[in-house]
Amino acid sequence: MMNVHQKIPVVFSSTDINRLSIKNGRIKNVFGADLFLVEKDEETGQIFLQVKEDVTLPDAISMAFVTDAGVTQDILVSFQDEISTPIIFAVAKKKPS
Repeated sequence: MMNVHQKIPVVFSSTDINRLSIKNGRIKNVFGADLFLVEKDEETGQIFLQVKEDVTLPDAISMAFVTDAGVTQDILVSFQDEISTPIIFAVAKKKPS
C-alpha cells in the first residue's frame, strides 16, 4: 500500500530484473535510479530495473517514483542476491466525504 508520508522499505534483487508497478495505475517517473539500467513499459506503466554491471552496491538507497495521478512515493531499497519478486503498490482508496 502506498503511503506518501512514509518511506516504504523494499528489497530488490542485485542480480535479476526488478519490476515496480502500481495496481490500477502507472508509474510516470522514477528518481534516484542511477545504479540501475531502467526500462519503462509505456503501455502498462511498469518500470523494470536491473543493477548495472561493475557497480558496488550500498546496503540501501533511497528512490522515489511519481504516478500518473501525481502521487510521489519514496522507497528505501535494500538488496539481496536472489531472484526478484515483483513489487506492486496499491493506491489507497479515498474515504467518502
